[in-house]
Amino acid sequence: MDASVTAEKGKARQVSLAAIFAASVLSAAGALVFNAFPLFLSTLADQFALSDQQLGFLGTSFLGAFAFVALAALWWLPRLSWKWLGAISYVLIGGSLLGFRAVTPENVFWLMGIYGMGSGIIFTLSLNVLAHARDPDRAYGIKLIFEMALAGLLIFTMTSWLIERFGFSGFIYGTLILYAASAVFVFWIPNKLLQANRQKNQTGGRSNMAAWLASFGLFVQFAAFAGLWGFMERIGAATGATTESVGSILGFSLVAGLGGALAGTWIGNRWGQLRPLVICLLLTIVSVSILISGGTDVRAFAVAAGLINALLQFFVIYQMGLVTEVDLTGRMTMLMAFILALGGALGPGIFGIIKTDTSFDPAYLSVIAICTLTLVVNFFVEKLTSISRAESAMSEDFLGSISQE
Repeated sequence: MDASVTAEKGKARQVSLAAIFAASVLSAAGALVFNAFPLFLSTLADQFALSDQQLGFLGTSFLGAFAFVALAALWWLPRLSWKWLGAISYVLIGGSLLGFRAVTPENVFWLMGIYGMGSGIIFTLSLNVLAHARDPDRAYGIKLIFEMALAGLLIFTMTSWLIERFGFSGFIYGTLILYAASAVFVFWIPNKLLQANRQKNQTGGRSNMAAWLASFGLFVQFAAFAGLWGFMERIGAATGATTESVGSILGFSLVAGLGGALAGTWIGNRWGQLRPLVICLLLTIVSVSILISGGTDVRAFAVAAGLINALLQFFVIYQMGLVTEVDLTGRMTMLMAFILALGGALGPGIFGIIKTDTSFDPAYLSVIAICTLTLVVNFFVEKLTSISRAESAMSEDFLGSISQE
């Protein structure tokens, strides 16, 4: 990279530790519905007597609106006040939650879309604050820890106490309390950042192809993980495990996912991004191979489920870190929330199409193929980045020799 671009990055990544923690909390609030999708969708479906098809449309309403505002971030993120945007997002979230108390079943989809817009704004803001950290990999890891902790807290309190005791009102007001507690942290996020305003346009005339490729890897691999995770309960049932066993295994896998996020946070960028990603993707291939060879072995399913959720969190940390590191314009960094939302929306649907009525093996093999593709793409990203850095060094040496003469 050019020295000017490197210097610009160094200046941009000056956010305080308080801002990093605040952005992590806000990110957890923005991702809360997605991370607890089964709870949200089933509760709303029970309340409004929705069919399975309507339940699917409910999820589409949320993710579609989320993806829309995340894509529009290319316009609003560099121009509008981040603190005001954060406040507006909480108004949208709170208003839609309260609206569920009085809305008719026909209008619940519109409210879910408004909910998705608020969540998409706050999640996109958070990612762009964290992208300015001195060590983005570690910052993304902290984000995932908060996300899993908040989702776990919500699921535990709702399923073990609030819904059983207070019904749908307990769900609404309990969720509102969590959002209200997190809203305080809007005051600690920067109002705007240099990187967002200038969009790092000083690229020295070089292509941003490395960032595009890294973003493509983030999209296809996250979609593959989302497909696996979305069908994990049915995969467990196909092994012959009881409903209680599958629930326990998935609960364990959430703890394993927290472990993956902690591992990424502890390692940070001390090894760069490529080496952790290679290890992660190879272990993902091993995990899916366990599912293929395990058949009806419940223990094999338990091991694979834990590994897959841990590797999902680990992958997201380092692939987002790779996008942030190689992005010369800042545009792909701003679009990471959109990329994740689109992958999360498409992954389960494609996985369901590829699997057959009698076997998950075609879908498993597709996931292995995507892991291999992502590995190849990331090696190309590393090669392009090395060439770019070599060209920058040669240019600096040439200019230095001219100045000496």
